Amino acid sequence: MLPGQTISFDPGKRSDRTGPHRHPLGWCADYNRTDGCGQRCFSVVGLALVRDAETDAGAMADRGRRDLAAGDAPALWWLLTDYPQRNDVMTPLDGASVLIFILGAALILSVAIMAPLLGAARILRGRSVWHLTLALLPLAACGVILGLSAQTVTLLHQDGIRMLWVQDAHAAALALASLASLWLLWRVAGRYAQGWRRSAATAVASLALLAGLVPWALLFWVW
Repeated sequence: MLPGQTISFDPGKRSDRTGPHRHPLGWCADYNRTDGCGQRCFSVVGLALVRDAETDAGAMADRGRRDLAAGDAPALWWLLTDYPQRNDVMTPLDGASVLIFILGAALILSVAIMAPLLGAARILRGRSVWHLTLALLPLAACGVILGLSAQTVTLLHQDGIRMLWVQDAHAAALALASLASLWLLWRVAGRYAQGWRRSAATAVASLALLAGLVPWALLFWVW
């Protein structure tokens, strides 16, 4: 390029070599100089992603309007999946069942976890039960990690990628988190009592750990 010469670039211009379906990054491969090419590439990628998102959103909105006009749109079509060709249809009854299951499981687990902690606090002569709940943080953090990774493992399994070590990793993570929470329960109980009260409070509070482990055992090894 000569001094003072400028390069004109039209992102919407299509190349004759690649035809009308040219990839948004195709122009970058034809550009001989690398000055500013990376920045332009990222800009074009961003524009392409926004364009695709707007196209998908527009298609979904058009489909919803057509279904509403024809009277075929299910209730809450904008929230529940409705893809019969993919065998992926969720009716309002299905959605209500999922919500009832989540609320019911949350209620049962809350009672199963808080009851032992309240009993342990009573053994410690009415000390703060909330201090005991902090000892469950390692197990709670482990549950978040296992929950987030479960979907990834499932998708990889569907793609034919088998990781035989995953179950052992789950068991090891839950065991380490439980031991850490049990150690914290022992330390917290020691701040308020010694002797048999400390041991009894720790033993009773450990039932809360068992209640937190049961759902993971059902998910990974039973169901």
